[in-house]
Amino acid sequence: MRPSLYLEKARTIEIIDLKPFLTLVALIGWCTLAKSQRKVWLALGIHLLVVTVIEISPFVEAYNGRHNLWIYNSYLTVQMPLLVWLVTSIAGSRLLQRVAVFFIVPSCVVLIADLHGLDFQEEMMVPTALVNCVLLSALFTWVLFDLAQHAADPLLRSARFWIAFAHLLFFGCTIPLTGLFNYLMERDLELAEKLYVLNDIPYALHYGILTWALFRTTRSRTLVGT
Repeated sequence: MRPSLYLEKARTIEIIDLKPFLTLVALIGWCTLAKSQRKVWLALGIHLLVVTVIEISPFVEAYNGRHNLWIYNSYLTVQMPLLVWLVTSIAGSRLLQRVAVFFIVPSCVVLIADLHGLDFQEEMMVPTALVNCVLLSALFTWVLFDLAQHAADPLLRSARFWIAFAHLLFFGCTIPLTGLFNYLMERDLELAEKLYVLNDIPYALHYGILTWALFRTTRSRTLVGT
């Protein structure tokens, strides 16, 4: 997920942004599981709902003559707790479940530092976004190793595996672009926008994998370990 780099982007009909559609389809996939799945789906469902609202927000804000940076910054304040909840839901190791909670601490420290002197509506909290990407990449990598060690069923048939893999793919690929965001914005806005479009590739793969796993679980129930 990313904020609108330009207000005009949401107004330009030549540009078709598929991110709201991707998150909405994934959310629909989760809704088909909501009544029958365990708490892992609750954590994932709430996150998908939040992300879908954020991805729709640029078009609403642009219509009102504003941009959505304040909404994206608001998401960053709850991103780590939401996804740590997801990690503790899908992890099999009690050690991982307990340690994951402590990953919120460095995120909160950077968040507090970011908020000091920040124009919440005009500036993106890049340090917080970057730290969250690094921490979440480490956590979901740990989840994959944990599943490999403790899973009783083939990993490729495990919904937990695909959830963890999709998140690792996205946050891992996002680290370089997030780290360069402020540098590029200060020096070349046009180049920043062109490069940040690359973020759409792991984004599409992320929600594509989640959607596939959710709908396949509902339709054929061939994915186990949910």
